[in-house]
Amino acid sequence: MSKEILDRIMTATAYQKKAVYALFPEEMGVHFDAIEKEIKAMAVEIMEAWLRDDRQKSGNHGKSYKTGKDSDKNNINAGTNNFNQQSGVKKIDII
Repeated sequence: MSKEILDRIMTATAYQKKAVYALFPEEMGVHFDAIEKEIKAMAVEIMEAWLRDDRQKSGNHGKSYKTGKDSDKNNINAGTNNFNQQSGVKKIDII
């Protein structure tokens, strides 16, 4: 994919986000940001689970794909819970 097309896609995405934000009151922006962070975290968790399952099927348990050695730097499980520490969003239980 060329850089020009990628730049256009990124610009269109930014305008689309601004258009959605414009449909709602300004106070809703905080909620949209929290939802965006949660969706990104869910996508990361899905990819981690997919890679973990793929590793188990291939017999490459707990090892990185790059070197084949145990490594916290490349290990898919490293930093799994970092999102909760960085997001500042409180988890609540709805009863």
